[in-house]
Amino acid sequence: MGAAAAFSFYPGKNLRSLRRAGAITTNDSGLADRTKMIRDHGRRKNTTMTSRATTVALILVQAGWLTVKLRHLEAWNESRRSLAQRYHELLSELNESIVLPREADWTRGVYHLYVVRVQDRDSLQSCLAEAGIGTGIHYPIPLHLQKAYAHIVTRRAISR
Repeated sequence: MGAAAAFSFYPGKNLRSLRRAGAITTNDSGLADRTKMIRDHGRRKNTTMTSRATTVALILVQAGWLTVKLRHLEAWNESRRSLAQRYHELLSELNESIVLPREADWTRGVYHLYVVRVQDRDSLQSCLAEAGIGTGIHYPIPLHLQKAYAHIVTRRAISR
């Protein structure tokens, strides 16, 4: 598949921690070494910092919490899949005005979010709010328009 996989245990995710947390897995020893350095102030040994980094460690309480919750994750994901299927059934008749989430044949979604696309998002949100149905915009400003990524967009535009 790839050189590494990253997992977020952010409090809003399917497998959520008490606070921000994550994990990286890899079978590349060089990448594993670099990742370990990044999580500990760039240190390879206890005293020498060889690169700029920060300290980010999963505290034991959170690790224990996640270990207990991991046992339930598949059942929780199945419940989300079931709810997503029900949404699909109920919303499929609106196929002219809504784009529903799709899964590739080789995947099974876990539906952390159920994202739909519509032409007039604001009107739909207002209508749903009046019916007591909450909605949210996950990224109100798309990543490619964020100030933090402006250098990438500019560089890409120049290279074309």
